Amino acid sequence: MIDLRKNLNLKFKQEKSGKWYIVLPEWPGSKSDLEMVAGADTLLTEEAKGSDTVVLTICLSKKAGYKHLTKISNTPLIGGALYFIGLKPVWLCKVTKTVFGGKLPQDIYFKVL
Repeated sequence: MIDLRKNLNLKFKQEKSGKWYIVLPEWPGSKSDLEMVAGADTLLTEEAKGSDTVVLTICLSKKAGYKHLTKISNTPLIGGALYFIGLKPVWLCKVTKTVFGGKLPQDIYFKVL
């Protein structure tokens, strides 16, 4: 069980195709479930600054120096939820719910390690 009171480090890799994936070796589903799309891919490209790997430290409470994703709405028909970072939309899929112990958090704070 993930302790949501602590920071969580998540690794993302960009393949030669340009697609971004979260690295979750224990994921029981298909690799396509782990693809970052609909704004999450753009966000990772921005945060990567030319690298093909990004490690984000993530927490659920406000911290100085962290960027903020705010949930706008759940997307029950396709799973996951729509978040905004500033004015940019980012859709996070149902894998997010698994990563966060069965919840889609209202607020997610992150920074690049």
